Amino acid sequence: MLRMIPGKRFIHFLLNNTLIVIKKIIDKLVKLSGIILIAFLILSFTRQPFWMYYRLGTSVDNLNRKPDYIVLLGGAGMPGPGALFKCYKASALAKEYPLSSVIIAMPSDDKYINCSHGNKMRKEMMMRGIDSSRIILETKGINTHEQAVNIKRLLHTDNPAIILITSPEHMYRAARAFNKVGFSNVGGNSTFGNDIDPELLSKNKSHSDKEINLNLFIRYNFWTQLKYEVILLREFFAICYYKMNGWI
Repeated sequence: MLRMIPGKRFIHFLLNNTLIVIKKIIDKLVKLSGIILIAFLILSFTRQPFWMYYRLGTSVDNLNRKPDYIVLLGGAGMPGPGALFKCYKASALAKEYPLSSVIIAMPSDDKYINCSHGNKMRKEMMMRGIDSSRIILETKGINTHEQAVNIKRLLHTDNPAIILITSPEHMYRAARAFNKVGFSNVGGNSTFGNDIDPELLSKNKSHSDKEINLNLFIRYNFWTQLKYEVILLREFFAICYYKMNGWI
């Protein structure tokens, strides 16, 4: 057998060591992933994910004056549960404050504006009794930062008071994105839902409250908390991205 020349011996040595380092890194990542997964599973047996979600949705103070604009931040297709809930909330606020205008921020192709998601949300609000002359579409922004910038350019009122309508996990980032571009009077109304009475989900009404709650926890709450954790993780990375870009 021919002896390995020094150059090839060095390459062989380098490859072996590189593979060893890569294997160690992968092993550590696998262990770290396992630890994170276990932590997520443990947290899902508590109410902490919900309360973290709740704090994001209630992180914006109420306005100390009537809003000039109600800003609906679209983030999902229409029809859909998220979009319909936002339309419901925005319509209720528009009736409560009849002098305010409504801005629907939803990316759309102006060539097909009539069949766009934003226009469908506009029609939904009209069905709920909101006059079309009060509704403005902002169609150019493709993220919350761009929507805030475009709405700032769109409005000619000095320091208007606005109320944001968006999902609870998005409220913190959205309010600070609007603050960053110059809006100082920003309130929020998150799309929190209402829970069903636990007894309605139990066939046997003779069980104690403790038994009913344990049954529901196994059937629903554990998975709901896991869902909150995924939502929170996604929003954490979104907040970090916005901070790195100087958008909040």
